[in-house]
Amino acid sequence: MKNLMQSVAILIMGALFAVAPVNAAQFKGTVVDVKDGDTLKVRDQNGVSFYVKLSGVDAPELQQLHGHAAREYLLREIAGHDVDIVFNNIDTSGRVLARIYLNGVDVNRSLLRKGLAWHTIDDRNNVAGSDYKEYASAEVKARKAGKGLWNDGMVAVAPWRYRMIVGL
Repeated sequence: MKNLMQSVAILIMGALFAVAPVNAAQFKGTVVDVKDGDTLKVRDQNGVSFYVKLSGVDAPELQQLHGHAAREYLLREIAGHDVDIVFNNIDTSGRVLARIYLNGVDVNRSLLRKGLAWHTIDDRNNVAGSDYKEYASAEVKARKAGKGLWNDGMVAVAPWRYRMIVGL
């Protein structure tokens, strides 16, 4: 099933890039749904819908503390809006890995600044070098300021560890 999903995602991306006017790695879309704090459903200019996983960030799962806060932030900020999508890769679930920009603002980085996600170290190949450093810095600043999930007074469980514990 994963291979089929990957194949479909690759075909969709190939179709998108074939019609992209200027830069095949960047295109526009409308956020039609927010699945969780780092996964969106986007419809492109051709009416094709697909899932986007935000590159460089990992938000708490919905079952975790602050999971709903991260999702609500995205719903409030970008649901229904036209966004710029900077394609980075396709993940093993067939989702597009991308950076999302709303009116020039990096939404992925905004999640980190608000303390609603972790910067993902293993995503280094999917985020440009300068953005990678800025993402890391945004998380450190949010931690020091006690924003969002860093305001609990206890150690928050990183979502990748949570997924391992509960078998997601």
